[in-house]
Amino acid sequence: MNPTPSQRTTSLRIAYRCLKIGLIFYGLLLIALVVFEARLVYPGAFMDANLARGVPHDSPVQLVRYPSAKDEPLHGHLLERPGARGALLYLHGNGTRSAWLDHRIRRFAERFDLHVLAAEFRGFDESGRTPTEQSIIADALAARDYLSQRYGINPAEIVLYGRSLGGGVAAALAGDGRAKALILERTFDSLVDVAAGHYPYFPVRYLMSNRFDSVARLKGFKGSVIQIHGTVDQVIPIRHGRGLFDSLTTPSKRWIQVEGLGHNDWLPDPALDRIVAALGQTLGKPPVR
Repeated sequence: MNPTPSQRTTSLRIAYRCLKIGLIFYGLLLIALVVFEARLVYPGAFMDANLARGVPHDSPVQLVRYPSAKDEPLHGHLLERPGARGALLYLHGNGTRSAWLDHRIRRFAERFDLHVLAAEFRGFDESGRTPTEQSIIADALAARDYLSQRYGINPAEIVLYGRSLGGGVAAALAGDGRAKALILERTFDSLVDVAAGHYPYFPVRYLMSNRFDSVARLKGFKGSVIQIHGTVDQVIPIRHGRGLFDSLTTPSKRWIQVEGLGHNDWLPDPALDRIVAALGQTLGKPPVR
């Protein structure tokens, strides 16, 4: 039995109302993505301060303070290694804070034979600021300047190590050619590309203000790059890491792939051994102690 004109009209009205409600709901979701972008990109900055774990009292890692470009106070956690052959600036990911990285700082200082500074960013401290791409990069530059002045070395002689989102920050610092070596761990080609993969039904490429385009920033970089990624990384799938690596034009680049390594898994010793060996080709072998 064919529907009557009245029934067809009613069906069309219901379909229109459903479409209207769906579009309104979709629009609200778009607004939420824009409003809460900082919380999605920088979750560590919004964690409960009571969760923060300070540096143990018996740790050789020390809290150091230095000014930002705007003379606002910044801090980081530094481990000085006697007789170190240089300095490394560690730029952490978006879900942690430098105060939580004591074990990692000690591990890197020993294995790389370098002074290691884990920089902190405004917003990840207790400043109450909301981080942005521009502010985080500016804070990393200030940390690099601090290392340069403390040890009397050129910024171009500092090793940059960026993990996850920190890889995007490290790429921004190295983009001007200033890095002894660039180590990129479980990072991306661009943050927008990663977000588009996680939110395929939203036009995030047009919405995001925090873009971290590492491919563009490293386009002219000719220094040494060591890149490491795990095969089962669900946060930053390996194709994004490989996309960045394949875009690099530097003749000195090394890809290290770790089977079964997820995004938040502890970096296993054999993988770190490979990074140490690759870095040794740039810095020279560490002295026997």
